[in-house]
Amino acid sequence: MRSAEEIRVTVSRRTVNGQTLQCSSPSCDYPAALTRLAGSYQAINAATALCALECLGERGLPIPPKAFAEALRTVEWKGRCQLLSNDPPTFLDGGHNPDALKALCESLKSMHIRRRVALVCGFCGDKAVSEALRELTAITSITWTVPSANERSLSPQETAHAATQAGMTQVIPMDSVAEAIEAATTWAQDNQGTVLICGSLYLVGEVLALQGEGDTLDPGESHRAH
Repeated sequence: MRSAEEIRVTVSRRTVNGQTLQCSSPSCDYPAALTRLAGSYQAINAATALCALECLGERGLPIPPKAFAEALRTVEWKGRCQLLSNDPPTFLDGGHNPDALKALCESLKSMHIRRRVALVCGFCGDKAVSEALRELTAITSITWTVPSANERSLSPQETAHAATQAGMTQVIPMDSVAEAIEAATTWAQDNQGTVLICGSLYLVGEVLALQGEGDTLDPGESHRAH
């Protein structure tokens, strides 16, 4: 049986628009594919997916290499290091715990985004918010804190307090998600920065709705790993 450790995935190019992955296994070299999945951790996910496909092949359900490359090219993962706009670069991510925001920060740095981040964030009250936001402090210049559409949501003022505890120095509580994003976008345009919207998956769902994508994300955080 194939194991994920036998799969090799290299990144030949990485930008805010995605990354080019070259995948290979002991039995096949797969065509290079430009995927819109932007997180640096997506190479590991691609290796896991490829391992599963090759296991299916060993059981009589072969997947053509070109089909795997096409899947990488067309796959979308809404709310996971999702690029919403190029001008300014604007990312949406449902990371709401320390491990997730550490991975997010590493992904942004891999795209050469190491400073001048305008952060818009909102969290539920049962999360380790200060500890999570501390992972983003080094790259964040200014922060807007917002509510999420959930009864467990922290108020903008409570999230602002957590952000201050995390070491963020310029923190602005705001009741409107749309107005916070507009303010962050203006700041990023004026300062050659990047907008990052993150936190509760309920916030992600609201932002996708504002983007005109409708009810495209099930925000049930209780069904996801914390």
